[in-house]
Amino acid sequence: MRAHGIPNFPDPGSDGHFAKEQLRQLGVSNARLRADNSACQNLLPAGQPPLTPQEQQDYLRAAACMRSHGIANFPDPSFSGGGVRFTIPSGVDSSSPQFNQARQTCQRLIPAGLPYSASDG
Repeated sequence: MRAHGIPNFPDPGSDGHFAKEQLRQLGVSNARLRADNSACQNLLPAGQPPLTPQEQQDYLRAAACMRSHGIANFPDPSFSGGGVRFTIPSGVDSSSPQFNQARQTCQRLIPAGLPYSASDG
């Protein structure tokens, strides 16, 4: 992440997760963090079990929730290699108040401990 232009990116905690509050304090947009995280995904340890079909449905419900809360172009996530990936189109302003409010509401549909969950890391 540091090599991709986020020089103050913190080390993970002893549990292997990143504190969301630390990431918010970086002053980097969520879209930028997601893009850089995708570029570095192959470097993460393979400790997370593959998503179950139910967990995939939870992610799809969260995406539908975003659309129902006014983010009309919000896409469904993609699932590969047992994981999940949200690719936010450039036309979606992920720093807008409407987006942030929808995200706070809808990410609660993702079970705790999974990527992008309200209580993850």
